[in-house]
Amino acid sequence: MKKISVLAGCFILTVALLAGCSTMSGSFLGCGGTTVDPIVSDKPWSNNYNYEYTEYDVERVAAVTKEDGTSTYGDTVATGKYTTTMYTIACDIYSWELWDDLLTSNPRLSDYFGSALTQEDKLIRTPGAYGLLVTDYSLTYGSGEHAGQTDTIYSVVLFKNGSLEPAYSEKIVTLTTSDNSYSTLADYVNGVNRFTPKGGATVETSISTDGGSYDNELLYYVLRSSSSLTSGGSATLAMHNSVYTGLEDSESLRNMAFSVSTGDMEGIDPDKEWLVPTYFGEDEVEYIESDYTDDDGSEHHKGYVLPVYAVIMQLNEQDRGTTRTLYYSATDFDYIGDTTSKVLLRTLDIETDENGRATFANIATISDYKMSSLM
Repeated sequence: MKKISVLAGCFILTVALLAGCSTMSGSFLGCGGTTVDPIVSDKPWSNNYNYEYTEYDVERVAAVTKEDGTSTYGDTVATGKYTTTMYTIACDIYSWELWDDLLTSNPRLSDYFGSALTQEDKLIRTPGAYGLLVTDYSLTYGSGEHAGQTDTIYSVVLFKNGSLEPAYSEKIVTLTTSDNSYSTLADYVNGVNRFTPKGGATVETSISTDGGSYDNELLYYVLRSSSSLTSGGSATLAMHNSVYTGLEDSESLRNMAFSVSTGDMEGIDPDKEWLVPTYFGEDEVEYIESDYTDDDGSEHHKGYVLPVYAVIMQLNEQDRGTTRTLYYSATDFDYIGDTTSKVLLRTLDIETDENGRATFANIATISDYKMSSLM
């Protein structure tokens, strides 16, 4: 079995937080870090193609806690894919070549634009004013009681490019493993949140239209745009959560705190299929030819090695239990004169039991990246 701390690269820091301590700097941790204006004006994903696609391989792995308290990986119980597609709409939305196809495949979004945004938001016809993020997640279980079952999550977020302030968000979740499915819709123009559980009635809740918060489905990109995404940085972001808003029938704004360290990420594109020479020269990126173990027991994994910003996310300033660790590239991606930065390379979620022991690790590792829809 593999040591969790090795595969995740910076997972030792996560374990420290689970134990109630941290060596990372950050004002919310009481370590003297800095908090600055969260959003930069030049978005890291901006490019001349107005497009960014990222694909991840997903694994759900059982975690085993040994007698000495350390954690190791057990069996992989489920695998899947996670994709994100970011569009910068560089023209009038209604002149955008993909707009009709999106509306046709998404009736709720079509209804929204027909009745709400066109009447209320003057920015709708301002070229370059909006961005659109579409995400798709699937996880299929290969063994155990859920063998053959697949969980899926689909989301769409329309937001203002400059501020990342959301205009519209929806999420459709189908969890066959728990028979707990639902959908959400957040209309930030008219101030309405709708949450519809499977087999239940829709809960409609009033939400703020004053801005000052971000949509939870855009979280990874808000972090990526943060001025604090640098070594030793930290910040707290107010995130609107449509699910909890529906469950509580009251607007839910969660203060997500994060702190940043640096390190290296191994195991990127182990089969040399896409990273080099598309985005890097051969001499720019270290490559590990095969898995090996150091004398001290540290494992290293086949693939390219990239320097990263390791971001530890926590629910809020009061509840500091670790929820997620994100690894953003500290090296720019270059493609025919275009450059994107801080590409998300890996996500790591650790699930724990009531005693704080790790039970499962959910890992998404980048497996493809495109800066143009023609690639």
